[in-house]
Parts: sequence; structure tokens; C-alpha cells
Amino acid sequence: MLGYLWGKEAYGAMLWAGAVSDLAIAEHLEDPRYRPVMIAIAREVLAQAPVPVESFDGFDPADLDGSLDRLAALNRKSAKQYSGIYRDLVVRKRKTEIDEMLRDLDGPIFAKVGDIIHDIEQGRRVNCQANLDELAAFVAGRA
Repeated sequence: MLGYLWGKEAYGAMLWAGAVSDLAIAEHLEDPRYRPVMIAIAREVLAQAPVPVESFDGFDPADLDGSLDRLAALNRKSAKQYSGIYRDLVVRKRKTEIDEMLRDLDGPIFAKVGDIIHDIEQGRRVNCQANLDELAAFVAGRA
């Protein structure tokens, strides 16, 4: 059970990262410019898992690159094109659960996502692709 939950945490981290942009889930997962971000943030979470991580719905911790393709295809068929995180920020204009997530997940990439989310929540930024570009540059600078 814990292995499944840690897989969901890794996928969820990708959704948090994508939610800073105005791209649909499938778009930010499959865009070659953002694949390094999605893989790096998933790895950051997976490295914290205290148990072996389980696969689910196309997510395979041993094949993160392939997971992005499978998850993008799955999301492309979904009626829900944007994450609940994105909807909280853009539609409902309400605070997300990022502070709770930051207490549970550690790492510089997820912390950077948290900073951007806080800026959006406080009206200093809007959800746009430039935020994801900034994350991509941050990840590239750490490589």
C-alpha cells in the first residue's frame, strides 16, 4: 500500500509542477522542454520513498520517461484536462495544500515549485508557461 502511495506522490509532484503553467496535464507531461523537469521532480520524490514504489495507471518508477508518454495518453482521454491544483489557483482562486506538501516532501525542485505556487497564490505571478520555463532552467542548472 505504501509503495502505491509513494507512486502517487511522485506523479502528484509532476502535477504540482505542471500546475504553475497554463498547459493541460497531457501537454506538460509530453512536451520535450519539460520532460527533464517532470522526471527530475519524480526522482526527487522517489528518492524519499521508504519502501519499493509500485506502478499504477501507466506510471512505472523504473521507466519515468515511458511513464510520461503513458500518463499523457491517459490524461488526453480524461474529461479532466487540468489538475485540481490548477483549478484551485486559476478557477477557484484559493490557497492550495502546498504548505502541507512541503512539510512531507523534501528537495530543491519541489521547494522551487512551492515558491512559485506561493507567488501565484499571493498574486505576484499568474499561471503561465514562463513559470514552467523557469523550472526547466532551474533543473538544467542543477544537472
